[in-house]
Amino acid sequence: MKTVYLLVAFFLFFLLFSCTQSSKKSALSGSDAIDQNKYYSENKTEDENFRIPSPMELFVFMEKSEAPFVKEALSNPNRHSEFISQKSKALNLGVYSADLAYCCVYGNIQETIVYFNTAKTLATELGLHEGYGAEMAMRIDDNLNNIDSLMDIATESFNEANMFLEEQGLSDIQGLIIAGGWIEGLYLALKSVSADDLNNPVIERIADQQVLLENLLKYLNRYSENSNVLEVISQLDELQEVYDQLYYNDENTRITKEQYVAIVNKVIVLRDSMIIN
Repeated sequence: MKTVYLLVAFFLFFLLFSCTQSSKKSALSGSDAIDQNKYYSENKTEDENFRIPSPMELFVFMEKSEAPFVKEALSNPNRHSEFISQKSKALNLGVYSADLAYCCVYGNIQETIVYFNTAKTLATELGLHEGYGAEMAMRIDDNLNNIDSLMDIATESFNEANMFLEEQGLSDIQGLIIAGGWIEGLYLALKSVSADDLNNPVIERIADQQVLLENLLKYLNRYSENSNVLEVISQLDELQEVYDQLYYNDENTRITKEQYVAIVNKVIVLRDSMIIN
């Protein structure tokens, strides 16, 4: 029987990438030095290849850019028991996973542990806990001093989880988790900067999320026959319409204040729909 390391897959992907990349940031010079491919999972079909966004690159960039840590923007970890439906549990597993990654990048270990345990609880309720910690913990222990090996373990486990979910017909759950994590990551980024500071490099990264949103929608549309996924697609389509306005800017304008405010307002509505059960 195949052991499923789904918790480790998602949490290592969020947690190890954030912590190890944060520890290596002093050796990087400029945002281009970050290997953005480290922060994506590839999902392949016969005719398409999706790069699924995670909030990791964004969080690392925010920390390097000295964007403030906004603790009050985090989702309340004590509300996890209020999420009853499979949809709300999956979306908020993504939310809490992004929160724990955000805390880890900024070195808030106590909060990281809180969100790890909260996310673990939701994942267990979704039935995504088999094999948690066992063999993977041994591999981590053997490679604690090898950052590159830890990254490889995280990538391998995440990709194995993707494959397992595909085989079991559970990719709709995976899609909801990824969507929840991406939305929370964008929300935290928006909370760290002001609309009056359009020259802030974090705002440019927020504008760049336009392409990642397009990729996410392409991926989710593969599972649009699922009503839960379809509801999320509909909400993300509305955000996409706001982002599409950026295409009409001239070459010297990445994003306007009005466009930024419109993105903020739409993301707040979208995020509230997830965390308010």
